[in-house]
Amino acid sequence: MLNAPPERCGGAPVNVTLDVFSALIDSRTGGSRVCDQIAGRQRWALRGQALYRAWDREHKRLQRECVRWESFAALGRRALVHVLDEHRLRGDVDAAMTELWASLADWPLWPDVARGVPHLAGAHRVGLLSSATSTTPCWPAPGWRRCHSCRTW
Repeated sequence: MLNAPPERCGGAPVNVTLDVFSALIDSRTGGSRVCDQIAGRQRWALRGQALYRAWDREHKRLQRECVRWESFAALGRRALVHVLDEHRLRGDVDAAMTELWASLADWPLWPDVARGVPHLAGAHRVGLLSSATSTTPCWPAPGWRRCHSCRTW
């Protein structure tokens, strides 16, 4: 459907939205890398990919079960507190979360994103969505321009 000419889509312009985390960014690789660095400094036994997986699983659970609005960053912090408690670990959660969010700019894109999304944008309006808040640092990507709280081509 995405490659269909506009006339096959009822003649109306096709808008395509893509979720940033996991769909465009290889969150597991980027997050695991920084989690390993954080865990090393904090001297946590739970490291790298295991720490990221546990945090990500809990973060997604909290998002699913959220019944009143709470920021992405706040849910992320709660998720890390839960994981550390579960593994009987202690450390500076605020510093860890600040470092994790600050590292987003360094998380890799999936290999097909750099060419695929601009190609898609050549035929369709493309918007990027994220549950990250405006207080969560985002990454500058070449060719992206700011459009209110989203990024678009």
